[in-house]
Amino acid sequence: PDPALFISAYVRDIQVRRVMIDGGASLNIISSKDFQQMNIPSSYMCANPIMLRSFNDAISSTLGTVIVNIR
Repeated sequence: PDPALFISAYVRDIQVRRVMIDGGASLNIISSKDFQQMNIPSSYMCANPIMLRSFNDAISSTLGTVIVNIR
């Protein structure tokens, strides 16, 4: 497999040091801790939880969807 490509990016003027670039991903997930540290107002999040099943069959739910601009 190809090695992962990581870049450094800014989201709302907060530097995120390790952003993995995956053009084939059907979704991208950030932790709630990282979301809070980016100071993104919760009003930007659209509450539409998605159920996710991990490789070990554990089920998790997302908090919602947010669109962020990166530079």
